[in-house]
This record gives sequence, structure tokens and C-alpha cells, in this order.
Amino acid sequence: MENMEMVISQPTGELPVVKFNKEEIKAEISKRMQYYSNITATEESMKDSKKDLAELRKFRDSFEIKRKELKKKFLKPYEEFEKEYKEIIELIDQPLNLISIQLEKLEIEQKQVKKDKIKKYYEKEAKEILNLVPFEKIFKEKWLNKTTSSKSICEEIATIIKDFKTGYDTIKNLNQKYEKQIIDKFIQTLDLQVALAEGKRLTEQDKKVNVIEQTYQQEKKEQQDTENKIQDLNKKYGGKQEEVVPTGPEEPKPQKYIIKLAFCATAEQLKMLRQFIADNNIEYKKI
Repeated sequence: MENMEMVISQPTGELPVVKFNKEEIKAEISKRMQYYSNITATEESMKDSKKDLAELRKFRDSFEIKRKELKKKFLKPYEEFEKEYKEIIELIDQPLNLISIQLEKLEIEQKQVKKDKIKKYYEKEAKEILNLVPFEKIFKEKWLNKTTSSKSICEEIATIIKDFKTGYDTIKNLNQKYEKQIIDKFIQTLDLQVALAEGKRLTEQDKKVNVIEQTYQQEKKEQQDTENKIQDLNKKYGGKQEEVVPTGPEEPKPQKYIIKLAFCATAEQLKMLRQFIADNNIEYKKI
């Protein structure tokens, strides 16, 4: 296909330059600026000042109108060219897009062919672990780049298979309680250190749960012991006395006993104990 090039036949040479009486206008404006800079407006000068103001505004408006006319005149050939330019661009984009689509489709097909070859090679080499680590688990998009050689891909796959087998055997040899969870994490991440860290986390969690359970059982036992002691006290000192019909002039007072006890209880249990003592009018003092 021959090389294409845009050739402009017109205008030739430099574009036209707009020339006008710039210096004459600048001189007149500077003259008036200097005059009004050195005077103060008065009633006598007001008429002349208004006249000059009107002239300057009229000139400014006419100057702006002229600028727009020139701009329109100069832009007209460009605008016509721009329309033709857009027409050509639309024509160029048609084969450009068609070629791009064809090349993109070809590249996708080539990558798929390469991916199929890599998958076939992996499934052949990884028969022992294929059910645990399918091809999509280890596949890397960069392998499909033209700059990535088949040799480097095969070497990387061999390393992946070797590292997985070694890691899997290492976990099996540990005989840990959470072996299944560790293997699941290893399959998920293909990272032995991450998998072992998961096993450590679960073990530490198990220890914490055991400590909590032991503490709970100990507190439960202590609570039960305290309740048993309170029940014993209630039976011994808080039960109802049989009503005795007095036979003499004065009823004898019941004998009191002094018992020293030490209690190990929760705040709630101590509150209940104090209430029990108060309800049964039992005297006590701190020792």
C-alpha cells in the first residue's frame, strides 16, 4: 500500500496578516489618557468629558465589531477545511478499526493456543496433585505474553509442583490437631508459612478456650461450695424453732454461739449472704 500524505495546495506561503493604524490609535488614546490623568472633573469640563466618553465607547464597540468580522472571515476557510477533515477521519477510522479488531482477535486466539499448551503440560506433570491444585489455581496471565518463553514457564511450573509436594508432606509430618485446616489454607494460598501460621493461630485459640473453660468450671465449683455452706448455715441457725408454751413466769433466752468463718464468693454471692444475715438477725463483726 502506498504511503498517504495530506498535501495543502492553498494557501501558499504565509497566511495573510491583518494590518491597521495601530500606532495612530495608540497615540490618540495615550493623549486622552494623559489629559484626563492631570485634571479633575468640574461642571465646566463635564460637557467635553461626556463627549469624549461617548466617542471612546463608540470606537470601542466598532473596534470589537470589526474584530469579529475579521475573525469570521479568516475562520471561514478553516471551518470548511475542518468539515472535510472530519469526513476523511471517518473514512480512515473504518479500516483502522477493522484492522485493530482483526489483530485483537488473532492475539486472543494465539494466547488461547498458548494457554491450552501450558495447561496440557501442567496436567501431565502434576497428576499427583491435580485434584488439589487445578491449573487455574496456578495459572499466571504473564505466561501468555510473547516475551515469556516456554522454557521459563516450564521451570516455574516445576517449582510450583515441587514446593507444593514438599509443603504438603511437611504439614502431614507435623501430625497436628488442625491438620485439615492447615492443608486447606495451604491449598488456598500455596504458601506454607501462611498455612503454618493458621495452625498456630488455631492452637493458640484452643488454649485460650481451654483456659476460659477451666476458669468457668473453677468459679462454678466455688459458687456451688459457697451455696452449700450457706444452706448448711441456714439449716443450723436459720430454721424455724418449735413454739414452746411458757410454763414459768419468764421465757429463757436461746444460747448464742460464736463461729469464725471465711468466705470465698462473688460480689453477688456476698450480697446474698449479707441479706441472709440481716433477715435472720445474726450478729457479726469483722476480724
